[in-house]
Amino acid sequence: MEETLQLILKKIDSISSELNNFKESTEKKFDKLENKVDILGEKVDIVDTKVDSLQQNLINQVGEYIDRTTKHIDTKTDILNKDIYAMKYDIEVLKRQ
Repeated sequence: MEETLQLILKKIDSISSELNNFKESTEKKFDKLENKVDILGEKVDIVDTKVDSLQQNLINQVGEYIDRTTKHIDTKTDILNKDIYAMKYDIEVLKRQ
């Protein structure tokens, strides 16, 4: 009987040791996983910052492009208006002759 109890105690100790090993192994894996999640979070923050910067740069560049295009169109329109005015004047002069 005592021998059986000793075997049972040894088995319980063995199971307890295995559970502790499993617990330690699981904790190590969980710590590694947490570390990787933290790193991913930092990388997501970096990507968010870069996306915000790219969006702002895009908005600024499109605004500058629109301003340059508008100025170019205004300049060409002024030139065309002057040419049309000069032609109208020349036509009026020719009509009077």
